Amino acid sequence: MNHQYQPVNLAEDLYLFSTLSYPTPSTSSWRRTSLYIYAFFITVFSVAMIAKNRDMYWNLEQAYKHQLDLREQELFDKFSTPNATDTLMTAVRHERDVLKETIKDVIGPLLVQAHTDNAEDWAGKGQEIRLFGEAYRARRKLASVRAKSDIKLSVRDEAWGSLVADREAQVIPWITGGKYKSLEALQASWTRPRGIVITSGVINYRWLLHLVAGLRRVHQTTLPIEIIYAGEPDLPTAHRQALEALAPDVRCIDILDVFDETIAGLPGKWAIKPFAMLASSFKEAILLDADAVMLQTPDLMFEEDGYKETGALYYHDRQLHFQQTAKTNWIKAKLEQAHASQFVLDSKYVQGETSDEMESGAVVMDKDRALIGLLAITWLNTQLVRDTVTYTKSYGEKESWWYGMAITDTKFAWAGGYAGGIGVRNPDDPSRICTTHIVHILAKDHTPLWFNDALVHDKDDNDDQYEVCEAWSDEGYWDTDFWPNSCFVSSTKGGATLITQK
Repeated sequence: MNHQYQPVNLAEDLYLFSTLSYPTPSTSSWRRTSLYIYAFFITVFSVAMIAKNRDMYWNLEQAYKHQLDLREQELFDKFSTPNATDTLMTAVRHERDVLKETIKDVIGPLLVQAHTDNAEDWAGKGQEIRLFGEAYRARRKLASVRAKSDIKLSVRDEAWGSLVADREAQVIPWITGGKYKSLEALQASWTRPRGIVITSGVINYRWLLHLVAGLRRVHQTTLPIEIIYAGEPDLPTAHRQALEALAPDVRCIDILDVFDETIAGLPGKWAIKPFAMLASSFKEAILLDADAVMLQTPDLMFEEDGYKETGALYYHDRQLHFQQTAKTNWIKAKLEQAHASQFVLDSKYVQGETSDEMESGAVVMDKDRALIGLLAITWLNTQLVRDTVTYTKSYGEKESWWYGMAITDTKFAWAGGYAGGIGVRNPDDPSRICTTHIVHILAKDHTPLWFNDALVHDKDDNDDQYEVCEAWSDEGYWDTDFWPNSCFVSSTKGGATLITQK
C-alpha cells in the first residue's frame, strides 16, 4: 500500500505507526513470533524511510532560514537610513514568505511523491509531473524575487537545486537525456515571443507548400515559421532548402536533435507534434498541421478570449457517435483517478456523447503558462506510453492534448463548439453540406477561421480536384450513414451559410 505523507512532523508519523495492529494467526507460537518479528522490522524500516525524508525536509528548511537570517542582518548593517532599510527589507520579507509557502506546499509533497514509469498510471504520473513542475517554477520564482531586490548577495540553494535536478532526470528523461540536459536550458532556448510551428514530412510536402505560401502571400502574417521534421528521410535537404527560400523567416528544425530518441522514439507522424511545440523557439506558438487551410490570419488566434484566460486554446473535432464504450469508460476512470476538473469530466467525450473530442490540426499555447500540462502531453506521446496505452485508446495523439492538461490540473479552453462543415451545398437540400472538410470558427465574430484536409477534394487520393467551398455551417450534426462521404446537416434557419454572405 502506498501512503502519501504530508510534511507535518516525525512524532505524528511515529504515533500513526505505533497504532498499527496485526491480526493474530491461529497457528503455532513460533509462527506468531515470526509474524511479529516481521511486522516489527517492517515498521522500523517504514519509520526509517519517513525519518530520512523528514531529515531532508528539515535540513532544507533550516538551511534556508539560516541563509535568510544572515541576509537580513547584512542588510541592516549595510544600510543606515530607515527608508532604504524598509524598502529592501520588504523585498526580503516577500522572499521569505515565498520560500515558506514553497517548502510547505511543494518541497514536502515532492519528497514523498513516488516515481512511476507505469504507462497506465496516469494519476500517479500526472501528480509527479505537477509537483515537479511546481517545485521547478517556485525555484525560478525565488530567483526572480532576488533579482528584483537588487541585492548583490549570493544565496546558495544547492540542496533545492539538487532535489529538482534529481527528480527532473526521473520525471522528464526525454528532455534531460537530449540536447538541452535540463528543462531550464530548454526554456532558455525560447528566445522569440510568438510564431507558427508546422510539423511535416515529405508525404505532406505539397500541402506544406500551400500552407506556407498562403500564410505569407495571402494572409501576409509576419509571424516567424518553424517547420519541424524527424530526420533526413522525413524531409530531405532539397525540400528544406526550397521551403526556406519560399518565404522570409522560415526555418526547419530536426526534432531528432532535441530529445532522447531512445525514449521519445519520434517518427515523422502524429507523435512529433507535442514535442515540436516544446522544441520550438517561441514562447507562444500556434501549431498547425501541414494540411490546415487558413481562411483568416492565424494571428487572430492569440486574441481569442479562451487563450488569454488560460494560455491554451484547443479546437473540438466533429461530434460523432461511433460506439467505443470500453475505451471511453477506461479514459473516464483514469481521469477520475487523477481528480480531473469538472470542466473535463462534463465533456461530451467523457459522458459518452461523442467518440471524438479534439481536432489537433491547430493548437495555440503559451508554453510558460501551460508548461506542466505540456510535459504530461509529451509523456503520453513517448514511444512506450503511446504504443501500449495512448494510441490504443484514441486515434493518434489528438486526445492526448487535453488528457495531459487534465491529469496535471492545467487550465485550457475550447474555441467554441464542435466542428462544422465547409464544402458544396446540396442543391436539393440547402441544409446539407457534402464534404470531408471540417471547419472551425473564430469565436470573436463567428466567422470561418480554418479547415482541415488541404485544398483538394480528397487529399488521400492526392488528386488535382480542388475543393469548392461555397457554404459552411457550425450548427447542426454530421450524417455518417455514407461515411467517409459524409454530410454536415445544418440546423441554421435557411440552411448553410453561403461563403459570399460572410
